[in-house]
Amino acid sequence: MIEQSLTTEKCAIVTSNGLMINGHIFDSKLMLEHYVEILGAPGRSIDAGPPAPFGHRNNQIHLFDPDGIYLTEHHSSRLIESVNFIFDPSESPFQIEKAFGGSLEVEGQSIRRDMPERSMAFTSLNRDLPGEYSLVLGRIWVGISAKGRRDIYGKRMQPRFIVRVSICF
Repeated sequence: MIEQSLTTEKCAIVTSNGLMINGHIFDSKLMLEHYVEILGAPGRSIDAGPPAPFGHRNNQIHLFDPDGIYLTEHHSSRLIESVNFIFDPSESPFQIEKAFGGSLEVEGQSIRRDMPERSMAFTSLNRDLPGEYSLVLGRIWVGISAKGRRDIYGKRMQPRFIVRVSICF
């Protein structure tokens, strides 16, 4: 059963009921094992940030490179606090091999690779900073990041494109 889930394209839907991935709902902080059932084992796990002081542990980042997804695990509770869909690997805060190639729908709107920021049509979207948006759906917080591509000199250009969607519990 797990083998089949590893080879299928990921379909994710975010509503006020939670995050549904390939028919399985996530509506609270859970252990990594619950995600492994759907996503398979992470390709690698890394510490977030500089090394933790002796006797302490950093948050863990679990990367699913072939899917363009990473999970963040809290250092103390060891529960997954966010699921992050990467649409542009060059803009990911953690090195990831591929962009998310599945389907992602947030509050009825499809989010896709190379989607311009201006295409978002959410009714309750907050603009937190230029290119940074948030939305609360029930107990779920959704963060959407959009960035302009860089020109040959490294300067960001308009328009901005969605590069990451983070689902937080």
